[in-house]
Amino acid sequence: MLISARMLEIVKHLSQYQQTTYKEIEQALNIKERNVRYDIERINEILIENQLSPIMKGGKGILKIPEDFSIKVFEVNNEYIYSHDERLSIILIYLLFCSQQFNLSQLSKDLLVSRSTIKNDFDEIETYLLEQGLTITYDECFQLNGDNKKRIALMVNELKKYILLIKDSHHLNSYQKYLLDIFKLSFPEILLKEIIMLIDDMLEMMDLTLRDEAYNWYVAHVICMIWFFENKEIPVFDFAFVETDRNIIDQFIEDIEHLVNKPINEKNKNKMVNYLNYLNRFLDYEEHVDMIKVESIVTCFISEMSIEMGIPFQNDPVLIEGLFNHMVPLIQRIQLGVVVDENVVSLLSTKNLEIFEIVTRVIKRIELLKNITNENEIAYLVIHFVASLKRIHHNERKRILLVCGHGYGTTTMLKESLLSEYQVEIVDTIPKYKLSTYQNLDQVDKIITTTKLDLDIDYLQVNPILTKLDDRCLINAGIARKSPLSNYYSINKSLDFLKDEDRTRVLEVIRRELGYRDLGKPKKIGQLADLLNEDVIQIIDQDMTWEEAVIQSCHILEESYAVNRNYLETIFDIIEQNGFYFIVDGKFALLHGNCEVGVYKTAMSMIINQKKVKFGDKEIQVIFCLSSKDQKEHIPAIINLMKLEKTTDFMKYIVKSQTSQEAYEVLMDYERRFI
Repeated sequence: MLISARMLEIVKHLSQYQQTTYKEIEQALNIKERNVRYDIERINEILIENQLSPIMKGGKGILKIPEDFSIKVFEVNNEYIYSHDERLSIILIYLLFCSQQFNLSQLSKDLLVSRSTIKNDFDEIETYLLEQGLTITYDECFQLNGDNKKRIALMVNELKKYILLIKDSHHLNSYQKYLLDIFKLSFPEILLKEIIMLIDDMLEMMDLTLRDEAYNWYVAHVICMIWFFENKEIPVFDFAFVETDRNIIDQFIEDIEHLVNKPINEKNKNKMVNYLNYLNRFLDYEEHVDMIKVESIVTCFISEMSIEMGIPFQNDPVLIEGLFNHMVPLIQRIQLGVVVDENVVSLLSTKNLEIFEIVTRVIKRIELLKNITNENEIAYLVIHFVASLKRIHHNERKRILLVCGHGYGTTTMLKESLLSEYQVEIVDTIPKYKLSTYQNLDQVDKIITTTKLDLDIDYLQVNPILTKLDDRCLINAGIARKSPLSNYYSINKSLDFLKDEDRTRVLEVIRRELGYRDLGKPKKIGQLADLLNEDVIQIIDQDMTWEEAVIQSCHILEESYAVNRNYLETIFDIIEQNGFYFIVDGKFALLHGNCEVGVYKTAMSMIINQKKVKFGDKEIQVIFCLSSKDQKEHIPAIINLMKLEKTTDFMKYIVKSQTSQEAYEVLMDYERRFI
């Protein structure tokens, strides 16, 4: 029988309290009641299979364990189910600490999942690492490459979760044992427990008593320092030193030298002193903030905003410094649960609200920032980018000298692409041979060509048909991409001579005629009509498994840029954990995944299959798939759907629809008449 970590938590809770209720387990373990009920059934199956009495159920949700109840039944002779998050943690720790030992095929065997599942998990981690500025290469074994400080931030973030586990390794589940085995591979000659004991002694000598979070952070950093000493070069931190008793640190380094059984030269000793002083400096924070992590978050945030808006924010040092200074107290507020109640949103003008929408979308993809739900906090971030846009706008159009490389035709094509897609002014187009004698280079911001230039001069080489890589290079070179937003600002500024009322009317015409998006704040989702349209409804006539139905439903959302492929995996994870709970009255399926993974916007798809699809013992023809940016935005529309199902016969006509347009019209007609 397969056992999950969640089931083990419930079993331990039952063993401790003997008698409890579904509601008490929900509150104590932070597990939804429906999941508790589902797991209790599976726990009873295991007990009965082992010829033991099942958990007794009483009125009002009371649960009581029988006299022959034994927790050992669940810890031995059962296969452990590794959740999606647990698999991701295992892969990440492998790559961070011992990437050379990482093997996809072996991991799939160890974790009892298919190789394709592990490969999908690996791809997800690889994408995450890329976002953090680290890359994975393979040459006989896997290697993790990139800035060591960024790597340390990730290593510490993972390792600090397991410090207490390393100190006390009793009563471990399979996942915890597997993690400790990876750490043993990472430190083959050292017992991590002994390192932690040395750290405890050093903190005692320095008369430091730390909070649990700060302690785990500190210990994780010291262990990482030793890992770098054993495997790479210890990084140097450019933060000011604090007054520290050097004798204590020297004694600690000497103890480490004995523990690793390897001499530490003067250069590495100085680096260790530097590292430990860095740690001691930040122990004074009331709520710990890792400055390496702050730098990583700011860099990632600015990079994502640059890509999203096509504007080279990374070239604005004022923005970088401002966000860095703003980020420390912001992270502290997130960690402490402090809510900003000033009405900062009201300070934003109408033309700033699209930036508000973009920032809201981007922060959902960034660690720590994705936890921001307060609109005023988001508005503060928006203000930084609004100010940056104004600075960039002063020198927005770059003066470009275009050098022919592949003939007149390709140069003309490139020129048209640059003028239509980027904020540029083409000052001249010349053949390659004339460049050495060109007299007006002082009036040019950037030379762009499609061929290699032999001259010792700064230039940008691109393809005649611009690629995504060319686009990234242009943005990095400070050449902003045209967008409805930047064009809107340019036009709006040019219309200053008009009265406000007339300017608003002109801008409305421009937005409508040129297809620009509405720059007002996105409207709230209040009904199904806000989620569904004909493009996301499919009428099919296919024999398919429930897995194929899930994949096709999610693919529609992916095609409409509402989610990425990682969202599909979370749907399967939820089904694996909870079963087919999403079948509504045996009439339709309402699929959903984790709103924090792979979601770009709130949306919905609908498949109507002329042939029934079996989900367990239930057969249905209509499958909805929902994506939501948060856990609330979609609720009004879903309430409407449930009301229609309970009070009308709309599903009968939905199933009879021959086209997506007909199905959409049926749904909208019923919603209009009955809601």
